[in-house]
Amino acid sequence: MAKFSFKHFLIFSLLSFFSNAQPNEVYQRINLVDAKKHILFNLDLKSKICFEVQSTGLTQTRPISFSNVEQAEIPLDFTANYFQLPNDQYIITIQGTGQTYLFESQTCHLKRIDKTYYRGFNFGAIQFIRQDTLISLGGKGFWRIHNIPTYYHSKLNEWDLYTSISENGPKGISAQFGGYSSKEDRIYCLGFPPLYAENKDLNYSFYSFDFKQNQWQEIGKVDFNKLALKNFHKLSSQWIAPFFFSSEVALGEFIDPSENKIYQYQGKNRAFFLLSRHLYIQGKYVYSFQRIYNPANYIIKLDSMSIDQLKKESKVIGEFYTPNIWYNEINWNDVFYYSALFIVAVLVITILRFIKNKKQRELDSWGQLPEQGEFFLNYLCAQPNFTCTTEKLNEILQCEGKTIESQRQSRSKFISSINLFFERNHGCHEAIRRHQSEIDKRFVNYVISQEAVTIFTKKI
Repeated sequence: MAKFSFKHFLIFSLLSFFSNAQPNEVYQRINLVDAKKHILFNLDLKSKICFEVQSTGLTQTRPISFSNVEQAEIPLDFTANYFQLPNDQYIITIQGTGQTYLFESQTCHLKRIDKTYYRGFNFGAIQFIRQDTLISLGGKGFWRIHNIPTYYHSKLNEWDLYTSISENGPKGISAQFGGYSSKEDRIYCLGFPPLYAENKDLNYSFYSFDFKQNQWQEIGKVDFNKLALKNFHKLSSQWIAPFFFSSEVALGEFIDPSENKIYQYQGKNRAFFLLSRHLYIQGKYVYSFQRIYNPANYIIKLDSMSIDQLKKESKVIGEFYTPNIWYNEINWNDVFYYSALFIVAVLVITILRFIKNKKQRELDSWGQLPEQGEFFLNYLCAQPNFTCTTEKLNEILQCEGKTIESQRQSRSKFISSINLFFERNHGCHEAIRRHQSEIDKRFVNYVISQEAVTIFTKKI
């Protein structure tokens, strides 16, 4: 590991803008993150150096080895997408070219795996991996924006048409406002007009494609004139599944399309977004690699918060889209039928829950017994005559060493508490009765009633 020093200012200056889809200008850089180990990589293709930043902020540099990579074929200004695979491998695509690479972080080896000739039609395409297949949907090129789906054919090392996504949806699709949710197995996107057509009213149709049903659905209209969408007014966003984040991450605004809500972070940890250089989501947490400046050096640190916490500390500032009118599409017979089934199901669940809660309350009530009460009742119910002697009760209460008067008070208080418990919770009067001993009239035996035995046995 290299130590932080002034020379590492150059390293951190390379880490200015981190995102899954990132402009790299003339520096030919690719940024990616190991979401499992929480390591940030910056691949400088021009100098063939990999800058590796760990979650602790420590960094190291390693040379990158190339295989089948022609730097002259890589544009000076490009956007790269990456997809993490098992075994510390990543698929990297350069949009608009079809160029596809495999990067192995352990060996720091970059290999081109496609045989694509420069295409130029899929700038800004939505790209994602589904069922081990790398898919590219829509994009811009050749003076138009389209909805053509393609996939990377690993056996042919070539991009080919993908027939599992119907073209009967939006005519123009772009990652500018679109993405794939693996959890829902669904694509969300705006429907863009032809590339040079004007949309002065800033109203766009919002679509989803459900892979399970294999169909597109226009689920509503998005009006970017709304105040709640002012920070999305440029029709641009960052899709970090399952949310659309504002392109200006520092604002802390994001959209949950499945909930149709726009959130604005209001929590105390404002630096989480304000200083973020790379934001990603893994499991139930959202992570932020942040660059913090102090007089000594630049520090990269990793921060995280749960998605539940993120939503809890965020304010809902509006709806994302206005749902389409659906009344005429409903089969009311089905509605009444399923409504009746639902009501019956709710009633059944309510009754079962009431019975369950009642039983639970009965079980919980046994916690009101005095100390050693359950042991005492177990002992009584185990005796053939359901009787406990004074000596045995003293032993249970551990008061043998006390004075006779103290023993009597302890026994009296204990028995009264048990009788009060049975009377209040089960309506059983005199659960424990005092009977004079037939062997020695000076002593009392304690006998449990049959009703109390039945109640306690049912509890067991």
